[in-house]
Amino acid sequence: MTINSKQFRMALLISIFCLVIPTVAFAQQQQPDCISKDKRVVYGRVGDGFPELIAIKGTIFDMDFSEVECGGIATAGTLKIRPDTKIENHESEFVYLLVLCAEASDRRKYLGKKIEIEVTKLVKFPYTFSVFVSNKFNSVGVPFYIARGGGFGELAKFLR
Repeated sequence: MTINSKQFRMALLISIFCLVIPTVAFAQQQQPDCISKDKRVVYGRVGDGFPELIAIKGTIFDMDFSEVECGGIATAGTLKIRPDTKIENHESEFVYLLVLCAEASDRRKYLGKKIEIEVTKLVKFPYTFSVFVSNKFNSVGVPFYIARGGGFGELAKFLR
């Protein structure tokens, strides 16, 4: 039995349909995620008592970073910032900050530097894509914050 070109095209169309539709339906059901290799990133809640927005003036005390360059997959690092003065309604000694595209080479550039930056409390996952997060900090229930603006490339303009 031979297949003519019309039958071949119909079979090809049905095959593509059977492969594409379930893939699209699966992708729409998946929610992007914050995938952490070590400690969990703590999310806040609206009205939890922690400030929604903080203008930090402080020192980058420590940081964690990705071993992989941003690009093929989305990565993020975390900063542990010691504010120069106490922050109202923020009982922790440190502010924990999630920043996109933190890489190992950034450590020397930022560690121990003064920073002045506005950050927003992380109350939900802020991206429309999954991110592999490097985070070694246990914030003991204190929510993480996220920089307003871009990733690590943008962070240099906030150093003092």
